[in-house]
Amino acid sequence: MMRGQSVHDYYPFGWVKFLGHYEFGANAGSLFEDWDSTKGTYYTLYRVLDVRVGRWYQVEPRIDSNFVVSPYVFVRNPVLMSDPGGDFPVLSGLVGFVRGMFMGRERWHEGAGTRVGNALREAWKSEKQAWQILGGLFASDPNKSLEGRVWEVVSRFTWQLPQTVFGYLWSSSLNVVGKVRDVKYMHGATVVMGKGWWGGMTLGSFITGDRELEADVNNSLFQHEYGHYLQSQDLGLSYLPIYGLSSFLSAWLSKSSKEHMFNWTEQDANIRAKMYFDSIYGYNYTWDAERNFILCSSQIVKRNYGLYFFSTFNPFTKRLVYMTNVFPLCK
Repeated sequence: MMRGQSVHDYYPFGWVKFLGHYEFGANAGSLFEDWDSTKGTYYTLYRVLDVRVGRWYQVEPRIDSNFVVSPYVFVRNPVLMSDPGGDFPVLSGLVGFVRGMFMGRERWHEGAGTRVGNALREAWKSEKQAWQILGGLFASDPNKSLEGRVWEVVSRFTWQLPQTVFGYLWSSSLNVVGKVRDVKYMHGATVVMGKGWWGGMTLGSFITGDRELEADVNNSLFQHEYGHYLQSQDLGLSYLPIYGLSSFLSAWLSKSSKEHMFNWTEQDANIRAKMYFDSIYGYNYTWDAERNFILCSSQIVKRNYGLYFFSTFNPFTKRLVYMTNVFPLCK
């Protein structure tokens, strides 16, 4: 026999008739964090919503692009749409809701007692992660100077624009189809942690990976992929044709991940990442030398004859000298 935890009835725009113990309320908001029962208001990122009348207390931040609706209107159809951030009406996690409805019970969210409850949780998670991915465009590395952090963000819309666009679209696509389990920021990178087993990929500041990826300096996959983000910052508009293409072809043609790691683009990523993390953490972290191994310069040149074609403008050649001097125990 099933026991109900709570019952909720809402007026059209979200006013709660009875407030029980259910976690999520109208507009994909948390009843415990966003709801003010004394005033009948939801607090969002940009504005405050009066759910009794379906009106915002503040003007629509994106009024220029939303001119067909009054700047104080919530949404025209509160059943189909929501505005969880308060800045623009979006479909209320419709894809996530449908996905949650048809999930196998073994995959239900913790605390979900019904299919509807699970669907609401999945919708909220998907929508929340979508905003986190978008917010990643403005995340910066706290270890940089103020000028460095400003340029890190600005460069994503200029110097790193191509890979930024592809990275954002790829990350958002993974989230839409339900392949993202969490999103976090680490040293200016947006770490999109996925499901399954397929490895990792970095486009601009967006690091995407399988269930092995974590936003942790001790995580071997994050260590390597962060090196690609450092490449992107350094190479800018040249990153995709020089590093990105070579790395993609190597991953596609290599028989194993270890063979792929011998490619000069992957070796360069390892070197950049290790240099960076050594400068920040010193001995207070563990570099995965077995997986993210670093070859001696002579071995890299021997295995990557194509390196010479880029030697005139490829900063990797500078790393060869550094590597010989700093990594005497290379493989």
